[in-house]
Amino acid sequence: MKIITGNSEGYNFRFRFAGTYLHGQIENDYKYDLFAFNIPISLSEGIHHFTLDCGRDVLFFLWHDTSSLEGVRAWRGLLIYADDYSNVLYALKSFNTKKQNI
Repeated sequence: MKIITGNSEGYNFRFRFAGTYLHGQIENDYKYDLFAFNIPISLSEGIHHFTLDCGRDVLFFLWHDTSSLEGVRAWRGLLIYADDYSNVLYALKSFNTKKQNI
């Protein structure tokens, strides 16, 4: 699985979880925060671990947007390198409090 930033060729908004962002070192490395996956994936609310094609382990903190319109599913979340410890703690705190402004 790869991530493709919103400013890159090949970006497909249909493979994006709207309201989620790259954060921490991964955001610095990709030089952009909006992202999508290169393939469609189905995830539920939670903390998801996977390995990108480049070999880096990431954590995807994903929770429901409580401010969205009824019947419209929107997300909040952060994708972070698994070894970016200070930002993993920030994402965990955001996840636990279901922070809406990220």
